[in-house]
Amino acid sequence: NVIASRMYYSMFQLVKCEMVTNNEDPSLPRDMKMTENASTGVHVFANRYINEYLVNKTQDKQLGRK
Repeated sequence: NVIASRMYYSMFQLVKCEMVTNNEDPSLPRDMKMTENASTGVHVFANRYINEYLVNKTQDKQLGRK
């Protein structure tokens, strides 16, 4: 249980890091960005980013479920 929890947290932090980095690119949609100090709705933002952008980028329709 602890291992799964830490793995989930580390994956979430990777997505958040990429979204924070995306703030530097003004051409990207708002849904692909997150501020470094975001605290409200961050899981919703990360889930939307994974499902709408990473799935389309990789064409792996099961990525969001993985």
